Amino acid sequence: MKRIYLLLYDAAWQLTGLLLPVAARLNDKMKRFVEGRQDALNNTAWRDFNRPLAWFHVSSLGEFEQARPLMEAFHAQYPHYQILLTFFSPSGYEVRKDYQGANHVAYLPYDTPKNSRLWYDTYQPSIVFWAKYDYWYHFLTEARRRKLPLILFSALFRPEQVFFKPWGSLHRAMLHAFTHIFVQDVQSKQLLKHHLGIEAQVTGDTRIDRVCAIAAQRSSLPEIERFIGDKTCWIVGSAWKEDIQVIVPYLQSHQGKQQVILAPHDISEPMLKSIEEMLPVASIRYSQWKNLASETRTHRPEVLIIDCIGMLASLYAYGKVAFVGGAFKQGLHNILEAAVYGVPVLFGAPHYKKFREAIELIAAGGAFAVRNAREFEQCMNKLLSEEDTYRQAAQAAHHYVQRNSGATASILNSIRHCLTEQNQPQS
Repeated sequence: MKRIYLLLYDAAWQLTGLLLPVAARLNDKMKRFVEGRQDALNNTAWRDFNRPLAWFHVSSLGEFEQARPLMEAFHAQYPHYQILLTFFSPSGYEVRKDYQGANHVAYLPYDTPKNSRLWYDTYQPSIVFWAKYDYWYHFLTEARRRKLPLILFSALFRPEQVFFKPWGSLHRAMLHAFTHIFVQDVQSKQLLKHHLGIEAQVTGDTRIDRVCAIAAQRSSLPEIERFIGDKTCWIVGSAWKEDIQVIVPYLQSHQGKQQVILAPHDISEPMLKSIEEMLPVASIRYSQWKNLASETRTHRPEVLIIDCIGMLASLYAYGKVAFVGGAFKQGLHNILEAAVYGVPVLFGAPHYKKFREAIELIAAGGAFAVRNAREFEQCMNKLLSEEDTYRQAAQAAHHYVQRNSGATASILNSIRHCLTEQNQPQS
């Protein structure tokens, strides 16, 4: 049965290879997806073959944030290694293609037997790290065939996933290719052991180490402080239109009593204009606010729309409460970035249950899921009017992050033996 699934898998990739160039003519994202892979297998100018190579693969931007602390800690301990970082998604690659923590950043080629063999022949990695998921059969099994250390980290597993279904033989083979699997929770460990006989180690989520590092290195943002002034401020992070619709009634009923910082998930001009039209109170874009002369800032709009990337993780420090977007649409965005500062977190109820940190933060009392605008307003009123309720929620959020940090160090300690003596750093 596995052979049949593999034939279908390879046929799907062959068809994809034929159709994507056509799609690239019609869609800019598909164009980047195709064109970015054209030289992925022959760009070796950066490669020093006298040095070992650690290859880190991530799907997109969220998984990059999981890989980043591990990459940086690995480089600090093993500076003689070169680091190759690959992305599958254009949305991650385009943002992080100039990341200075890697010697080279590239797209992962299409997952075919030929491409996977050529990839390993060309770059000759000594160890491979795989962030959370994005499983590709040929790249993973080729690493196993070459007896390379293959590390899956920050992984999460649920009973409904294909690995645990009768038709999941191909995906089970991918998991068996890993030499080490580090999971976020005990349930994942038990699923792998009970259903597949795979031993895994519970180390937690490396994203927590990343948000802790951001919080420790955060510097003040004078333009943000001037916008807030002496008023209560709350943050809306990674917001989609569906999230903004939920906060509109609260903005209207509390007009004049608040300052709100709103960071949209999409900062394209059409989206920014649409958001401005949706808001029932005065707003200004960050790019406009920071260029205003001091004398023209006497009247502050209530909403500051962040129209640039890279600020959100630091902005949460200025919030009394954070509302993190995504769960009213496809899936919840990063709530740890807010929780690290001891900020209570709200998010939509429809699509958060695949996110372990959301479930655990709710159980700890540091986060709250709301189903609609009425529940959002009730929750905000309770947090901002009841001092004890707010303090308990803030402490719960902060303690959760601190209690679950340390995944990066645990992983590196556990794989130390994988690095052969000749590849160990010189003392």
